[in-house]
Formats: sequence, C-alpha cells, structure tokens
Amino acid sequence: MKAFKLLACACAAIGIAASHTAIAQSSVPSHSSARPDADQRPDKAQALLAELGKAKISQEQRSTALVEIANYGLARTAQNTRTLRTMLASRAVADEQVFVISLLGMQFAKGDPTGMNHLILQDLRNLGSSQDETLARAATLTVSRLGYHTDHQELLLAAWKRGVLDRDTYFGELAHIIAFAPASDQESIGSILRSSKNRYASGIIAMTVDNPALASKITGVTRGHLLALLQETQPAFGTALGQFDFVEAVRYVAWLHAIATLTAPGAKQPAELILQNLSDPNLDPRKAMAFLASEYAPELMAQIGQKARFELILQRIDAYAMQHPQNKDMRDIVDQVKAALSTLKG
Repeated sequence: MKAFKLLACACAAIGIAASHTAIAQSSVPSHSSARPDADQRPDKAQALLAELGKAKISQEQRSTALVEIANYGLARTAQNTRTLRTMLASRAVADEQVFVISLLGMQFAKGDPTGMNHLILQDLRNLGSSQDETLARAATLTVSRLGYHTDHQELLLAAWKRGVLDRDTYFGELAHIIAFAPASDQESIGSILRSSKNRYASGIIAMTVDNPALASKITGVTRGHLLALLQETQPAFGTALGQFDFVEAVRYVAWLHAIATLTAPGAKQPAELILQNLSDPNLDPRKAMAFLASEYAPELMAQIGQKARFELILQRIDAYAMQHPQNKDMRDIVDQVKAALSTLKG
C-alpha cells in the first residue's frame, strides 16, 4: 500500500480513536459504534431484547445479545426505555449493567421521543454516584456524551476527584464537549484545558478544530485558550531514528493544521503559516514528510504555487530518507512529494 494511503488509513483510525477512546476505556460501547443506519435492524434488536427476558439464557448469551442490540439499533420507545431502566434496577452482574447503561443512553435524544429523557438522565446520574467504580465510570461517561449540561464541569470534576475518571479521561471529556457548551462555559473549559497542558486533550482539540462544523461553534476567547494549549503540546516522533510512526504523523498533521486554523481564522487554509512551520530547519524531517503526505498537502501546494518555495524542505526530507534506506515508507513519501511538486511552476 502506498504511503499516502497508509497515512489516510491512520488518519481514519486515529479520528475514530479521538472520538471514542474515553468511552471505550470504560468498556461502554460508544453511542456512535452502532452500524450505519442502512444496516440497522430495529426489529432484530427488539427480538433480542425480548430474549433477555427469558429465564433460561446464559450470562454469555446475555452479554452477546446486549452487544448485538447496540449494533442493530434499538428503537427509541417509552417501553424500551422502561425495560432498560428495569434491567438497571435489577441485580445484574456489573459487566451486563455497563452495556445496559450504554443502551439506556442511546434512548436519550433531542426532541425526547420516549418522553423519558429526564428519567434517563436521573438514572445515569444516580449510577454516576455508585460505589462500584466500573458502573460509576460508565454512567458518568454516558451522561457526558448526551450533550452539554449546566453542571457538566462539576459532574466531571467530581468523578475525577473520586478516582472514577483518570486525568486523561477527565481532560479528554472536557475537550470533547467544549464546542457544544455556551460561550461563557466554553471560556471556562478552555482556560482549564490551557492550564492542564494535557496531550490527550490536545489531540482531541486538534481534531475538533479541524472539523469545520465544530470549529465554527468555538468563541474567539476560547480559541485563544485552545491555541495556547496546542502550542504547549506539539506532538513528537519517537527518538528511534529512521522510524516513521503513522499515528504520530497524523497527530502532527492535525496539530499543525489546527494551529494554523486558530491563528488565521476564516482562511480556507492559512498556507503561509503552515509553510513557515515546515520550513523550520530544526523541524524533525518526518513532520514535514507527514504534512506533505496528508490530505491538506494538495491545497497547500496549490496555494503556495511555486516549487522553489518547497525546495529546502524537499532537500531535507530527501536527505533524511536516504540516511535511512531501510524505511521504504519514507522513501515512498518523498517520491510522491517530488511527483506532486513537479506539477508546480518553478
């Protein structure tokens, strides 16, 4: 597979990870983990939910059924919500309750189609105070992904102080929700994230800023806080020379593009700022390779328009690849960058 395609695959993978890692760590399937709408089968999900009511069904069968219900997409109805609430109130094993928590969260939706959004939140909040840390974590993260709440920051902070959430997950959840908070709360969250210098949260912020629909919701003051966070948390490749980590490459690409977007808001792609960063003689050549192999490279090259302005960068990445001939991925990237630049005028 060509280096450009490998980078695209890594980009897709890390994009999914950035969106769902915090929930995945809690063993709760993400609310976005269900199959695409075209493949959902609410009828199958409904039948499986009915099966769970039968006495003669093993714990393994129950766990499998719960996963399949999430995948098939259970219809949002008052009856299904009542069934799931009853299951949560039963003395099911913790692992089963974790999945039921996620399914109950999926019943919550804008417009309140079940008429029970308030009860769903009530149940999840109560479980968030559970002495069972597994259940408390699952419930807290599920509530956190149901949209922004007026006490959202207090909810997460309390869970962190109790040890229900670890440091990365706490700051990561703040990063996930910031674009959905009102302006005043955005600024508060942005200030907290800025002070944290948390790299996990920084990666989520970079992905958020690189999503135009989400970035448009972020206020001016908050942008300043997020820019400061990113500036303090530049991704770095490993110290092993000659290795090219595609995940680190994607992180750097997202980081640089986010830095440029926040520095020059409104520009389709602030090409001059990006080129200035890539032209830094002290920059790890692998970072330049990463960006010039990314989805943003064609637009960057088109906006700069002159091959000569990339010449020093090309010399540096070419020399680095030649110093490490064992790494074919880097050689492929350099060859493809050369081919792309050859289409520009001198």
